[in-house]
Amino acid sequence: MGSSERVHRFIAEDGSLRAAALCAPHIVSQMQAIANMSPLATIAGGRCLLGAALLASRQKDDRLSVQFAGNGPIGRIYCESAYDGKTRVSMENPGVDLPLKNGSFDVSGALGIGLLTVTQIAKMHSQSYKGTVIIKTGEIGEDIAFFLQQSFQIPSIVALGVHLDKNAQVNAAGGVLIELMPGHKEEDVLRLEQNVAKSRGISDLLLQGASADDLVKEFTGDKVIKKIDAAEPLIYSCHCSKERVEKSLVLLGDKEVQALIDQPDMAEIRCDFCGQTYHLSNDDLQMLLSDTSVH
Repeated sequence: MGSSERVHRFIAEDGSLRAAALCAPHIVSQMQAIANMSPLATIAGGRCLLGAALLASRQKDDRLSVQFAGNGPIGRIYCESAYDGKTRVSMENPGVDLPLKNGSFDVSGALGIGLLTVTQIAKMHSQSYKGTVIIKTGEIGEDIAFFLQQSFQIPSIVALGVHLDKNAQVNAAGGVLIELMPGHKEEDVLRLEQNVAKSRGISDLLLQGASADDLVKEFTGDKVIKKIDAAEPLIYSCHCSKERVEKSLVLLGDKEVQALIDQPDMAEIRCDFCGQTYHLSNDDLQMLLSDTSVH
């Protein structure tokens, strides 16, 4: 069940690194079903969701967004995640399909060249941080690690995996984030690099039944690691509403609202995050047109 899926957090006994890991096929399956995603889109969107959840678990009371905006056929991928486990995803072209590349889904080709932007908002202080880097590899996990290095000078490993069965349904999904802490030694870097070099693929580990603890151990080796606690359960949650849809239309302006009024059928607007459909009558739209006129 989705309620058992959560980010688990760890720290090295010597304080040299911290880690977070999760196994979450259910929430990735939800994302796939809501947007009717192609296999390639499911892999890309799932990795983004997992990466955002790992990042969001790092600091309490925060929420963040992860956006990949490239020139590839998948278009923009936008993921939101919060410390309380609420997560949602939208994608410009969830039906994208490309030939396999070296026997694997071509996530990098789907994203193309572009930018990764991470925005973090601290609820308690109403402060936000936005950092942008180039999409370095297009594999998503490596790009998030590159973001952490460039924006915070945090050497890290981010490994993400989503696996589909022969019917293109999610049967494994998870990931791990390893961050070296201030004061770490050069030998810690070397050991981590060695462990990464000999590590097995995340998807293979998950298919073999690996837990969050197993994923962390795969990269930390014989270092003594303590589990701190687990974050809140992951929940695919959207805060859309008819009122929010109406406010968005008002911001678009009177021409766009009038165009909807001129249509013979009732206006139908679908949320890209959760698939909820909202119907607006001509009376609803006329009231909105009055609002845009005032503005």
